Amino acid sequence: MKKLRTWIIVAAMIASTAGAAAGTVLSGYVEGEIKIAVSYPLQVEAPGFDGIPGDRARFSAVSDEGTEFSAAVQLYQGESVIIEVPIVNLADLDHVVELLLTAPVLTIPPGGNPSDYRINLDADGSGDIDDAVQVGPYKWKYTVDATSNGTGSVPFDGIKITLALGDMVPPGFYGISGFMQVVAY
Repeated sequence: MKKLRTWIIVAAMIASTAGAAAGTVLSGYVEGEIKIAVSYPLQVEAPGFDGIPGDRARFSAVSDEGTEFSAAVQLYQGESVIIEVPIVNLADLDHVVELLLTAPVLTIPPGGNPSDYRINLDADGSGDIDDAVQVGPYKWKYTVDATSNGTGSVPFDGIKITLALGDMVPPGFYGISGFMQVVAY
């Protein structure tokens, strides 16, 4: 039997002890925050308005990630407005998109005809955006071409949302909000 030098035995013992200590330290967990940015292939630009006088109150905004928007405008009985929502495709692919709108809710007075107190919403495509198809209440699907450039195109690439008030809807400030997401088909 060969004798091992003392320094080899000491080095082996230190290495095995250090490995055990490192294993104990690494078996815990790490707490903290990791800041990340999520990139979305489509971005909505600030909505515009068509079909109302310039002196009417209006408002439009877009979420930070560019997938949600809000628009509101002052309307009178029987009027309609077109809310233009430009869309920019940041990817080199066509995308099928689902648009979900939230419409204002009205209370119909007792004995009132519901068709007189109606707020109608409809969506249509513009520019390189294929026409929207309604697939449910306040829900549309459409295709955003790879070349969609929002307000950088003439006519603009996006969605035109028509907001129309019934004959008995009281005058006021009417708003909608929308959310778009890329879907599989």
